[in-house]
Amino acid sequence: MAGKDIKQLCSLVTLPKNNDGDMPGLRDAVEAYYEEALSLLDRTGELVLQRLNSPDPIKSGISNTPFHKHLHKATMKQYILLVVSLLAMLMELLAVLCIGDPQGRDALDLIHELLFEVWTTAWTPQEEREIVDPTERCLALLTLKQDGSFKDPHEVTKPIAMFEYCMCLTFLKEIHHCLHADPESDELEHCMDLESCGKAMVFEHTEAKLVQIWEEVILMGQDIRVEYDKIADDLVSKDVGYSFLSDARNPQLTRHD
Repeated sequence: MAGKDIKQLCSLVTLPKNNDGDMPGLRDAVEAYYEEALSLLDRTGELVLQRLNSPDPIKSGISNTPFHKHLHKATMKQYILLVVSLLAMLMELLAVLCIGDPQGRDALDLIHELLFEVWTTAWTPQEEREIVDPTERCLALLTLKQDGSFKDPHEVTKPIAMFEYCMCLTFLKEIHHCLHADPESDELEHCMDLESCGKAMVFEHTEAKLVQIWEEVILMGQDIRVEYDKIADDLVSKDVGYSFLSDARNPQLTRHD
């Protein structure tokens, strides 16, 4: 963080007041948005709620515990503060959201559209150490201390879990939005579609990172292309030290000094 204005960076995620001239009613609007999302739990099938509460259904299976409300209502009020900070940051940097009536339908729909877009986009950094994902950037700023250092890892796990909980509620709202648009469809199918979308984003991000490592670290920026379909390999060879790299049928792989 050398050379950065720490105070200015931290101000990007400072919680706005309800009478803030630039962001009036933002906290009330986010609270109303998630109150509406929580009200959908009673109208959602148990299997869908179990899948929402399963971080990795393929690897770890479906959780037996359905996604549910917190025991104390005050807990949710604390959770939404992270989302308020995220939206405040986006409003400060991009002016992407303008809240009119905090309880109005337009405000809630705008919040949903923005959050769903942010949380279903595969954010790919263009430079090393660049944080382009708004949620990751918000999390980094929330854990930034005044001396320019960051909080210890154990202090970051809780806000991550809080973000994940809010994400699940946003995805639940999207499922019901799809059901409203197509009453004949199945809510579990929409839930699985969201999971597939998330896995595709993870794969896309991983693939892009691997390509970057291969091109910049391994090949060191050299424009080298290998025709893999023309490489010979003896899969049944038992010769000690055999390698396709030294196979006489692959003269293009022979090292040239």
